[in-house]
Amino acid sequence: MNSVLIFAKAPVKGLVKTRLKKDTGLTDEDILQLYTAFLMDAIILTYKSKADAVYIAYLSENEENSIRNLIKNCKIDIESKKLALFSQKGDDFDTRFINALKYVAKENGNIVVIGSDAPHIQPKIIDQSFEFLAKCGGIVLGPSGEGGVYLIGLKSNFSIDFRGVFTSGIEIENLSDIAERKKLPLFLLNELSDIDVASDLITLICNLKAMKYSSKFREYHLPENTINIIEKLGLRVGSSEGTRGRILIKKI
Repeated sequence: MNSVLIFAKAPVKGLVKTRLKKDTGLTDEDILQLYTAFLMDAIILTYKSKADAVYIAYLSENEENSIRNLIKNCKIDIESKKLALFSQKGDDFDTRFINALKYVAKENGNIVVIGSDAPHIQPKIIDQSFEFLAKCGGIVLGPSGEGGVYLIGLKSNFSIDFRGVFTSGIEIENLSDIAERKKLPLFLLNELSDIDVASDLITLICNLKAMKYSSKFREYHLPENTINIIEKLGLRVGSSEGTRGRILIKKI
């Protein structure tokens, strides 16, 4: 069984992507629309992968109905994969991560964990992760900016203690240290930014046009909801005068 686990919050105004709002100056409504598109595209890309099951671990007990309603708008064949939603349990992210993995690990096989803020992950990246885990076991890591990770893959019979991995130190160093200490095979994917701050969103917007054109010549999955919302909000990238810096512009 190949399973994808998505960590997510329900799309609630003022409670999602708070760092992105603070860093960009976008309104709560703008951020809500962006996050909703991110989450929809994250769900869609898992359905385009070779996963047999998709699990969504939401943050609070009262979020399930909101996420189920969002799934209805994703235009996917929900019945094509096993789909399960459950609430995260624990006082910190390390504990919630461990408990969520244990929930999914009831199904023997391979587990790929992603967040809800990297809508441009390619389904083939998830498939490559499954292939490596099936052949070699070990750990798969997708590095993101500043030492974070956008993807973690492992076998369902994992014997890894994740306490302190996310709440102290640098995530990717902590995880690679675990692999080295346990002599586990490690597959490092290409770097990909999750969308946490303005520079992440700027990078994504800059790349979307090239992604759209590239999709004419090769099999390439586009985050259509994210593309549409960015266009709807009139978000563009400009240059700071006299520097190579990039700035986010919202055209009215």
